[in-house]
Amino acid sequence: MAQHLEGDWLELATTAGSTIRVLKAAHPRARRLRLTVTPTGARVSYPHGTPPAQVSAFLRSHADAAAEADASFALLTLELERLLAKLEEWFGLPRPADA
Repeated sequence: MAQHLEGDWLELATTAGSTIRVLKAAHPRARRLRLTVTPTGARVSYPHGTPPAQVSAFLRSHADAAAEADASFALLTLELERLLAKLEEWFGLPRPADA
């Protein structure tokens, strides 16, 4: 599992061979490392002064869980797209602007 630094983003390789982009962000009120995965992407927050090696080790230990959550969000997005298409077809409802 390799990581590549690119500005504020880390590319994390999982054991399954996929790659996840993780936004890294030092947070002034953070007390511990935290990995958050949402439909818009993954983010690791950490206290100021955390050694980069500790952030890397944390991400490596959570890479597979992050990949699983990322895959779940991808499936949910596909299902939502399918549902919106059917609603549009069946009821003539326009798609929401933010979907």
